[in-house]
Amino acid sequence: MKIKELLGQVDHIDHSVPQTGTVAAAIERLQTSQTRVLIATAGETPVGVFGEREVLHCLLAHRGRPLSDILVQEVMTRQPVVAEAEAELASVVDAVLQADATHLAVMDAGRLAGVLPLAALLRHQIDSLTAELHYLQDYISDLHEADQD
Repeated sequence: MKIKELLGQVDHIDHSVPQTGTVAAAIERLQTSQTRVLIATAGETPVGVFGEREVLHCLLAHRGRPLSDILVQEVMTRQPVVAEAEAELASVVDAVLQADATHLAVMDAGRLAGVLPLAALLRHQIDSLTAELHYLQDYISDLHEADQD
């Protein structure tokens, strides 16, 4: 399955925030979009992740400093995990897990097409493997019955 097929099953909300935006604006964006992460961008290029973890880090690292004075690029996690919409899902899951990331930024034609949470990636992978397991169990059962005839 290609990533774009799974992306088509989730809400299409703009999950981006400019890296030069303020933390205060990004937190408001997180709240209104009801998402856990935003992809920080420089133009159309994903350059970081800003989410709940970064909010906590920001609050601890910049105590007393107004959130409207702190830029997203100061506190974002750099180098988000990014994949093209045409990539195969199975090949991307390993990259997300190896990076210990919680979300995958999906690009299509040079633009951010959406964000997939790790849970959605794993859920699909588990469903796919479960279906394959059932198929193999049926196949083995059929072989066993044919052998007894």
